Amino acid sequence: MFSSRTNRKLCAEIQKLSTMLPKYLESSGFFEQKDQTNWLVLESYQGKNKSHPFEVIHVTGISQQASNNCGLFVATYAEFLSDGLQVPSYGISSETLRMMYASLLWNYGILKARSDYVSNNEDPQRPRPKKAKFDENVVVTTID
Repeated sequence: MFSSRTNRKLCAEIQKLSTMLPKYLESSGFFEQKDQTNWLVLESYQGKNKSHPFEVIHVTGISQQASNNCGLFVATYAEFLSDGLQVPSYGISSETLRMMYASLLWNYGILKARSDYVSNNEDPQRPRPKKAKFDENVVVTTID
């Protein structure tokens, strides 16, 4: 059970996101990519511009996913948007994503240790992929 203190903290963070997300979606060109949606006709968007904060409505008693995969998929979705990639509608599994992020972090740690990096400021920029493919049959090999 959440305490009222936790709820206040969460509400403050959610309010920040409700302002940040529309600005991000507008700057990333998300609204222009969705030409099948006429945003001006939707009641929720009437009288508002695209960067207007989302309306936050708190609800209780809704079903929740027991597997705790939501954060993983949200992070992946944000990465696809940031990299300008099309988000695939199928073929992404939580196991594959966990393996991918674990291998990226492992490789990052190995490279950082080999290069004697001390702080995050010295890290080289990560190359951005041009295409994304997910293969369920990927075998992870550790390179030392």
